[in-house]
Amino acid sequence: WLSNPGYLKKPEGYSLLKMAERLDPVYICSDCEVVRTTRSRHCNFCNRCVERFDHHCPWINNCVGTRNHGYFLSFIYFTILDLFFASILIILTLCVDKDIQDPIDGFVPEKIFPDVFYDEGLFI
Repeated sequence: WLSNPGYLKKPEGYSLLKMAERLDPVYICSDCEVVRTTRSRHCNFCNRCVERFDHHCPWINNCVGTRNHGYFLSFIYFTILDLFFASILIILTLCVDKDIQDPIDGFVPEKIFPDVFYDEGLFI
């Protein structure tokens, strides 16, 4: 997913001046010297033009474009899922009754989750 997000390639055998003569200058990136499509854009961090450019993501240190957009969406989905489970654990930790704390042994999980344990206090 950190691979090529859809970088545009420079056409071989053409210089920037030849491309400017044949094409509208709006469709030529002067930094990369490539022919841009309508949804491509130049990324200032990568210093390259990306097809269907979304943004440059600092979390993955790469552009989000045509070839890695699905990977980025799954990264966002699993990050949100992880935050959801972490917040549930934090809420459970902060909101449990004070009587489950054993002053000698500390935390007693049998009092929170009695279905998970035997009567003797062993895991199933």
